[in-house]
Amino acid sequence: MTSDASDGSARHTKSALRSRALACRDQLTEEGRALAARAVAVRGEAVLAGLSPGSVIALYAAKGSELEVRELDESARRLGQAVVYPRVVRGQPWLDFHLAEPAQLTAGAFGLREPAATFPLVPLPQLAAFFVPGLAFDETGARLGWGRGYYDSTFVRAPRAWRVGVAFECQVVEHVPRAAHDILLHELLTEARQRSFGA
Repeated sequence: MTSDASDGSARHTKSALRSRALACRDQLTEEGRALAARAVAVRGEAVLAGLSPGSVIALYAAKGSELEVRELDESARRLGQAVVYPRVVRGQPWLDFHLAEPAQLTAGAFGLREPAATFPLVPLPQLAAFFVPGLAFDETGARLGWGRGYYDSTFVRAPRAWRVGVAFECQVVEHVPRAAHDILLHELLTEARQRSFGA
């Protein structure tokens, strides 16, 4: 099989996985999503408790049917940790992270809620942990996003940060195709269980 054919097959597989994972997320009831978010928050707080007070924790503002992480924000602040949120910068392949509270985020790129550029910017090497969304995840720590590569480019610039995926259990699949630049997660939290990987 030629390289072009292999690339096309991988793109088709990723597209199918995205569609399936998005459908499973969208089919969850509001109550089901809330219960899952609570269970993930409990597991996430245990991860946060293993980090030092004053650590900088990167979260995200949930979009659409993504798993909500507001309780993780509250837990981190209660533990004396600083919380940053991502912002897409035009022409830049990685994300910037700014100190902000959820209520301060406003509409930004790709329909995401982001901090304003005027909010305090935290250099990526100072981040202790990322809690990241995605569309599909597998048992090796591979993550499938929307294909823009922002998080992988960001992880490269924060190599010591702990990488934690958060998702609904129905988003966990047998295999997520990986490219050479895709970076594995250290952990994955769902409402059903906590998975640890040797990333």
